[in-house]
Amino acid sequence: MRNILSKLTISLSIVFTLTWSGCEHDSLIDSVCGYKDPTENIPWMKALINSNNQNKDLQSLELFNYKSNQLIVTYWKSIGIEDSPIGAIYNCNGDLLYSCGGNQPVDSCTYILSKSEFVGYIWTKK
Repeated sequence: MRNILSKLTISLSIVFTLTWSGCEHDSLIDSVCGYKDPTENIPWMKALINSNNQNKDLQSLELFNYKSNQLIVTYWKSIGIEDSPIGAIYNCNGDLLYSCGGNQPVDSCTYILSKSEFVGYIWTKK
């Protein structure tokens, strides 16, 4: 039980720190996964942002380096539903690698992000 509470505390600390440390960031990353202007030139990322214009829940897209891979992390506004993920980790192709938060037996996001280097913000809600 302590292990679960410890993991939950770490997960929430990471999410709150990264997500609510500020909504707007002056310098956004302009090259991701080999593409300049990734929010326009990576189709799945552009579609994700465009779909957000309707539901308004996406808060940010962030870039992390994990081993030799770039990971794109999304953070969503928490809506108070335990089973609903509050984030996700994608690879450069847009493949979902991990859902973060929610009612999961193991939160792989906490482990992966603790071993990753935060590079910067790709996109943030304004």
